[in-house]
Formats: sequence, C-alpha cells, structure tokens
Amino acid sequence: MAGLILLLQQGKDFMATPHEASASPEAVFAYLANEVMKQLRPEIQEFLMMVVYLPTMSNQLAERLTGQVQSRAFLSELYETRCFIERRQEEEWVYQFHPLFRDFLIARAQATMTQEQLTELQVRAGRVLDEAGHIEEAIGVLQKAGRVDEQIALILTSAPILLSQGRSQTVEEWITKLPGNVLSHQPWLLFWLAHCRFASNPRAAQPLFEQAFTGLQANKDQTGVLLSWCGIIDSTLFSWEDLRRLDPWIDRFPTLLPVEGLSTLSTEVQNKVVYSVATGLMWRRTFTSEAAEWMERLEDVLMVTEPNQAALIGHHLLSYYTWMGQITKADLAMERLHARVRHAPLLPLARINYLLTQSIYTWHSGEPELAKSCVLEGREVGKASGIRIFDFPLMVVQVWILKYIGDLQAAETLLEEIKAHPQFSQCFASPFYHYLASQVFMLKGDTGSAWSHIERASAFSTVVGCPFWKTKWHFEMAEQLLERGDLQEAAMHLNQIDESNALPMSHMWNFEFLSMKAHYAFEGGDEDGGTQALRAAMHVGRIERLVDFPGWRPKIMARLCERALEDGIEVEYVHGLIRKRNLVAHASPLMTELWPWPEG
Repeated sequence: MAGLILLLQQGKDFMATPHEASASPEAVFAYLANEVMKQLRPEIQEFLMMVVYLPTMSNQLAERLTGQVQSRAFLSELYETRCFIERRQEEEWVYQFHPLFRDFLIARAQATMTQEQLTELQVRAGRVLDEAGHIEEAIGVLQKAGRVDEQIALILTSAPILLSQGRSQTVEEWITKLPGNVLSHQPWLLFWLAHCRFASNPRAAQPLFEQAFTGLQANKDQTGVLLSWCGIIDSTLFSWEDLRRLDPWIDRFPTLLPVEGLSTLSTEVQNKVVYSVATGLMWRRTFTSEAAEWMERLEDVLMVTEPNQAALIGHHLLSYYTWMGQITKADLAMERLHARVRHAPLLPLARINYLLTQSIYTWHSGEPELAKSCVLEGREVGKASGIRIFDFPLMVVQVWILKYIGDLQAAETLLEEIKAHPQFSQCFASPFYHYLASQVFMLKGDTGSAWSHIERASAFSTVVGCPFWKTKWHFEMAEQLLERGDLQEAAMHLNQIDESNALPMSHMWNFEFLSMKAHYAFEGGDEDGGTQALRAAMHVGRIERLVDFPGWRPKIMARLCERALEDGIEVEYVHGLIRKRNLVAHASPLMTELWPWPEG
C-alpha cells in the first residue's frame, strides 16, 4: 500500500514499469520497496538500516540502539505514511516491519555494509534486545551474526528463567544449534541441556549431568558440581531404573561439600541439595536414621521454596511418612503442601506430582474415590503435556486404590494396560506389575496365579535397589508361604525383614507384621501369643491412625477385628477401622451385638 501511494503521489503509471504481470510477488515488492526508500529522507534511510535487526521495537528500544533522539519521530512518520510498518499498543507503542520489507532492508544492509559493520550492528541489536528482556529475539540476532560466545553467555543467564517457565524446548533448541564442539568445553551448557531433557526423558538426561559434573569439577566450580550431582540423583530416581547406581554418588556426597558445610552456598542451592540428598536416601537407604534426618530438613525447605519445587518435595515427604506409617507427619506435610501450591499456576510436571501426592494421601486417608479422581486427572495432564514419566506410578497407585475398594476386575484390567505400556521395559515396572498382580489374584482366591506372580517379582530383592519395595516383596512372600504351609521358607523372608531395620523404623510395617503374627498364632492354636500380637497391632494402629498396609487381606483383618472386639481391644479404633475399610463380619450372635453394622 505504501509503495502504491507514493508512486501515485508522483504520478507514475505502475503498469508501465518493467514489472509485468508475470513478475513474482517478491520481485514486485522489492521494486516497490526500493521506490519507497528513494522517497525517504536520508536520515530516515540511515535509521532504517540501523534498526533492521530488531524484530519489533518501541521508541525507547530504537533510541537505545541508534542513539538518535529523533527515533520516536522517525517511527511515527513511517507509520503515518504507512511505510510497510504496523504498530500496536502495549505499555507503549510497539512497531513491526512487514516481513517482506524487513527482508528487503536486511538484503540492502548486506549489500551496502561490510561484514564487520553487519556483525557489529547485529551484536549491538542483540545486546539491546537482551537488556530489554527480549531474549528469544536477541538469540535469533546473535545466531545470524554467528556470535557463539555472546549466544553462550545469553543462554547461560537465561536458561534458569526459561526453564522455570516450562520453556525447556526453546533452551534445548538454542543449545543444540551451537557448533558441535562447543558443548565439550562448556559444562554449564551440558547441565542446562540435561535439565531440558529431564522432564521427558530422565534416562537421556543422566549421562549429560555426569558429563557436566566431570567438567565442572575440573573447573573447580563447587556450585556447579553440587547441582550436577543433584541432577544425577534426580535423573536416576525418575528413570525408574536400578537404584543401586545411586550408591557411589551418595557415598561421594560428603567429599563434595565445602569445608564450612552448606551454609556457604546460596539458599537456592542449599534447598536443591537438601532435596536430592533426602530423596536419594529415602529411596536407597530407607530405614536409616540418616534418611529420617534429611527428610526432616526437607520439611523446612518445603515451607520456603517456590511452588513447582514444593510439589516435588511434598510428594517425597508424603510418600516417606506414609511408608513410615507416620500419619500425623503426613497430614502436616500435606497441609503445608496445599498452602504452598493450591492457588499457584504449576507447570505440568509439578501439577502431575501434586495430583499423584493427593491420590496417595487421600487413598491412605480412606477416601478412595477422591484418590482415583486425582490419578485420572494426573494421567490426563501427562497426556496433554507430553510428560509421560509419571504414567507408570499413577497407574500403580490406581491399582492400589481399586484393590482398596475391592474392584478386583478393574484392577486386573488395569494391570494388562500396565503390561502393555512402553515403560514396562524399565527396571521397576516388571516387578511392580507381578507384585500387584500377585496381590490381586490372592484377593480373588487364585493362589496358584498369585504365587506365580510373586515369584516373578523377585527383582524387588535384587536389581530394583529400594529397601521399601524389597520389604514389601519379603512380606508378601512370607504371607503366601505361610498360607502354603512352608514355615521354614517363610521364616527366612521374615528374617530378611527384621535385618532391614524396617520394623523399628516403620509403624506401617510393624502394624502389618504384628497383624500377620496374630493371625498365624491364632491359626496355630496359640491363643495367648495371638492375643498379645493383636493387642500390640491395634495399639500401633490406633496411635498412628493406620487404616491400611500393603499386604492387607480383608477377610483376615475382619477376623482379627472380631477377636479384638471380643477381647475389648482398642474398641473405638477397631470400630473406625471396620467402617473405613467396609469390613464384613462372620455371622454370629456375638458379632451381631459387637460389630458396628451400617445404620439403616
């Protein structure tokens, strides 16, 4: 439009120009743009050459780049004459050239300037854009200029901000567009590239964190060494692989600390280190005082960290205190987590974590329907965002919930979905599947299939490397062996549990152990031993407000509740347990009187 207006103003016959109908649109536009340029005052032509590398510009931005106080007047004049420029109102007027006109100006600049002048102009434009907060535009200009050092500097300063906004793909694209030999000499770029890939593929991120660790250690960069160490721990955990690989890194941690300890580091780095140490110990050295101490430190971090990190921390705190059967601490952790993230705009990864945490908490609190809705929402968020690393744990929790409410057919159907899932090839997946399948078949009364599956879950005791899940497997093996009458083999598994320190550290495991002990004592005719174990089990259950444990058998627990009511053991707690779990009593005159039957 601007070209036609100016040509008509001069009285030229456009159809008489050399541009015939067969000319390309680009050629026609170039002709018009050139004619427009001829009509502009020299100072405006010079101005256009100086701002050509600004994709968009405000009056202030143009003035900072050109140093010309007339920038505002030039832009206004160009807009008023409709010289291939548009503007929109933001905090101030923002101008943008028509794409074809900008291409024309760039071509003109390349034709009239030396390479040195072009590069200097591009670098100045990149710096001005960076200072104004237009990071992506700045990177684009520096890429065109081939200025690798300036790109690296800008990526390193911008990566934390963009990743906190969930823009990992943008940062990854910048890094991978750098020349191939750059990464080997830039460990911080490796670190940020690893972070970019963590959410979608933690297994691919792990070797990058390790390379970054090596490079940063060679550079004696203590902060970088600790943060890359954290990345190694986190990516190992979220890869759902053999957790024994954590051991050398956990053992190495004390040698990485400053002599004065963590206090010399920034609060942000301290919090990140506490998170990774605590979660590494939680998963690999579960039943140790060291893990308990670091988890307490992690509680303090939950109260001060930003919401997305709080969602990750809250998940591990809730899981740990649930494992330990410390329901009061789990309640407090969940209350604090809600306060930190309830109204925050969470990134998808954090949102999924939060929903997974809610599902575990509400399931253990006796609200299975709410737990199930959290799982389903979490799976939808993962599907929509492309973050699939939590598919497997979400489905595992969903099976637990279905088992909890007694919907065994739905649980069995979901197990087949788990078996067909791409994550099934991961180290954790197969034993998880067989462990859960064993419990489902046991509850269905198919002891043959249950035994077949629990034997195939033996990887829990070998290659998985998590003491908590190893204890789960030993408990299930012991219970099924006892039901099969193999007392000697069952005793071996119970000894393994005892040696793991699980019973004194975890009220939940103690509750299950004492309940199992009471059941088999009664079955063997040992009334005194059964009553003593039952009294201890219900005492632990009442004090810690427990309503579930991994090897829960509704029929067995109903019989134990009957015996507790007959002997007056923790009656109020037992009534609540029966109602929470919908336990059904055997028909007897005594139970008709003692059992808390549903009203109506």
